[in-house]
Order: sequence, then C-alpha cells, then structure tokens
Amino acid sequence: MLLPLRVSRDSEMLFEGATVDVGGGGIYFRMPGGERLSVGTKVRVEMSIPAELAGGRLGYHTMKTAKVVRVENRTLAHKVGCHPRDCGVALAFEPEVLTPAARHSGLAAAVA
Repeated sequence: MLLPLRVSRDSEMLFEGATVDVGGGGIYFRMPGGERLSVGTKVRVEMSIPAELAGGRLGYHTMKTAKVVRVENRTLAHKVGCHPRDCGVALAFEPEVLTPAARHSGLAAAVA
C-alpha cells in the first residue's frame, strides 16, 4: 500500500516518499541509503491516511514514534530484487500512552 510518508530523527529529515506496506503495528518502506539507519533507532513517522482507508468522508494525518526493527543490507536487497541503494527498512510503532483527562485538567482549562 502506497501512502505518503515522512521519517525524521530529532530535527533531521531522513526520508520523504511512500510506504511499501502498512500494518497496525508498523510500516515497511525502501529508503535510498537506508543502511544509515540501524536496528533500535527511534524515529518519528508522519503519514497521510486517505478517506477510503480511514473509513469516513475525510482522511487524516498521523504522527507516531517508531523503532527500526530491520534494515536490509546490500546482499539482502539484491536477493529481494531492489537496487542496493534502496534498502528496505521496517519500523514498529511504539505504543501510545493515554492518560485519563482528569489528570490533566489544567490543560483543558487552558483551552476553555
């Protein structure tokens, strides 16, 4: 599934392009020079989800924290049929932490 994607680390933009595969737990994409990422690296992921996939009339934009769980090296890239410069990268989304609104009543008051 091709979805618009932006991957960054701290304030550095690492990749802007499209996903190859998306699941509830993570994503896979091919990144030129992907070998410069290493397993365990935490990154920020931004994706745009179109309305037909979001299940409504409008799509949405999401930002998540993810961890690099696999980087295809040049040998593996050759075996799976992609150019060695375009290494596949698999990311697992970090779990989101939700807290009850009552704990952050000061924040709600600031908006009201």
